[in-house]
Amino acid sequence: MWLFGYDEDGTPLRPAQVFEDMSADHAKKTVTLDPHPHLAGPSHASVHPCRHSVAIKRIIDMVCSILKFSSTFRLGRLRSA
Repeated sequence: MWLFGYDEDGTPLRPAQVFEDMSADHAKKTVTLDPHPHLAGPSHASVHPCRHSVAIKRIIDMVCSILKFSSTFRLGRLRSA
């Protein structure tokens, strides 16, 4: 799996910024920055296949918890208005 990210202004993330979004368990171990095999340009974050399912499960869990918090926060703000 190959990942590439942009900041809120649409600028491609620098390598250090890519690893800010990774857990310490995965940064530079399960997830590394490597040249994409089919696309020219900057390196992409690569999730190594040997730990792919574990890494994806943690990413999904993290995103779900963020979305749950965000929707709960928004709901609370709507109710108090």
